[in-house]
Amino acid sequence: MKVVFHKDFYQVYTSDPAAEAGRMEAIVEVIGSDVEFVTPEPASEAEIAAAHTDTHVDYVRHYDPYYLIERENNEIFSKTLSKEGG
Repeated sequence: MKVVFHKDFYQVYTSDPAAEAGRMEAIVEVIGSDVEFVTPEPASEAEIAAAHTDTHVDYVRHYDPYYLIERENNEIFSKTLSKEGG
């Protein structure tokens, strides 16, 4: 199985417990020997526009300090998997 993963996923990006420090390390430790990690590429503007409204894109660009994480987490999976044949 392929898992789309980027080193930026280790960052704590909110106070939500789901984003707690150490969460990704624990997951990688448990599944690391059973999966293939695939590093994603940034999505194009067209790919972002296909998945989100203009209002959301504008909000993220202007108000969200974690714009790049949002972009990587939500926009690139299909692009990366299609390149990898998965």
